[in-house]
Amino acid sequence: MSTIAITGVSGYIAQRLVQRLEADSDIERIVGIDVAEPKFRFQKLDFYRLDIRDPHIAQVFSGTDAVVHLAFVLNPMQDEQLMRDINVEGTRNVLNAVEKSGSRKLVYTSSMVAYGARPDNDYPLTEESPLRANTDFSYAEHKLEVELLLQKWKADHPDVTVTIFRFAIVFGRHVQNFISRTLESPRIFAVRGYRPPLQFLHEEDAAESLYFALTHDLDGAYNVCPDDEISFEEILEIAGKKTIELPQSVMFSLAKLGWNAGLLEAPPGEINYLMYPAIMSNRKIVEAGFQFKHSSRDALADALDANRGWVTIGRWRMPENVYRSRVNAVKSVGLAITGGYLLRRLAKRRASKRL
Repeated sequence: MSTIAITGVSGYIAQRLVQRLEADSDIERIVGIDVAEPKFRFQKLDFYRLDIRDPHIAQVFSGTDAVVHLAFVLNPMQDEQLMRDINVEGTRNVLNAVEKSGSRKLVYTSSMVAYGARPDNDYPLTEESPLRANTDFSYAEHKLEVELLLQKWKADHPDVTVTIFRFAIVFGRHVQNFISRTLESPRIFAVRGYRPPLQFLHEEDAAESLYFALTHDLDGAYNVCPDDEISFEEILEIAGKKTIELPQSVMFSLAKLGWNAGLLEAPPGEINYLMYPAIMSNRKIVEAGFQFKHSSRDALADALDANRGWVTIGRWRMPENVYRSRVNAVKSVGLAITGGYLLRRLAKRRASKRL
């Protein structure tokens, strides 16, 4: 193997993977595409500013030995048709490019959301568990649709090794998305009566697993997650947060209103993952020889530490000192209004007594 192509090469996981490939003497060239420039320059990297829907990808991928498909819109978009076009149709275009390039290996990063969050989920979820993504959550729906697309494509291309990695929630020092920002809220919203555990995959293990896939023949789907899980209560304790608990019906109604009004970063379907556990088993990839270096607690702690000092409310993220100054300003205005009201009431009472 000498030439590797990577979509979404400017992302934080891809950057760590490129560093790993840069140090590998067996890798001669790395072809990277993204709509944004990478933050770092690498000697082996040939970068192309391209959207994954661009038909010119086939030319760029020509002669590559393997393709790692990382480009995917994670943060939900109000324009869900555009989001699907990028995620699903973009992947279809990448598959066409892989076919024309002659590559013999394709690595795709799926997610635990493809399993869905359901009250009757397997515990833990294995690679044989049914894929029942919550279709009211666009990110999950697209992951499922792409997996089904890959299954059909693989059947038509049996000579290509297709690796599907179902990542747990990726956390770490470089993660900054709508999931990590939920832990920056002054209070964590929770559905009354539900406290699901969670798994967090460290970004370093995520990148290392991709390198492992490139250097081993892993055909099929693999869960990529650490051994441990964290209880909801422990997450709150580590984050130093308290909850606001709401009934399920109220939570979904408020989430729908907030999403439709453009005030929230994710549609109501995300709430399912605050209710039902989606805990995976990593037995298959561990038996293949991969070793995890970080726990869920490591990933969570690194993400919290890196984003300390920030507060997120809905779609608005601000430094903590700015948030506190605004809260104090609101309190001051409130006290002034309340004080003025009380003084006027007192003045009226005194005036009535004189009469």
